Amino acid sequence: MELETVYFDSPGPQNTDEVLQLVKRIAEEEGIEDIILATTRGYTGLKALEVFKGKNVIGVGSYRSRSDPARMQEFQEKGAKLIYAFEDVQYDYPRSVQSEYRHIAGEGGKVCPEVVVAAVKAGFIPEGKRVIGIGGTFPGADTAFVIISAADFSKIKIESIICTPRRDQ
Repeated sequence: MELETVYFDSPGPQNTDEVLQLVKRIAEEEGIEDIILATTRGYTGLKALEVFKGKNVIGVGSYRSRSDPARMQEFQEKGAKLIYAFEDVQYDYPRSVQSEYRHIAGEGGKVCPEVVVAAVKAGFIPEGKRVIGIGGTFPGADTAFVIISAADFSKIKIESIICTPRRDQ
């Protein structure tokens, strides 16, 4: 199988729609049912629900105080699962590992494995499952990885990079 990584010229929310379409295509081609994404205020999560009908969509926010309660409620009412990574689950994300992910694929590259670990820790997906993690450079989405899920960052496996902003540095 030939896989292609899409590189965006710059990070940011302008890439969100394309990220979601790329992920939809890969999920359909690969039979991946679980889509885990960062959604701080609910905007990206609600857009994802429009695209990923019939999939298990899990939104991971940071803190409730940073969210838009009405959007997050709508997100859940439409069938998605939601957790707040820094309030609902406990995990250790070593700064050295965060730095490596950022170096490889920017802020979104740090977030993709983080949302997957949070979803496993919350009990929404099991370890060892092929999933897609979506992250970005706040707000929106600009990065997506196919990941083998784990509850620990040292055990997570990034199988492929679907898309990421180009790294110029």
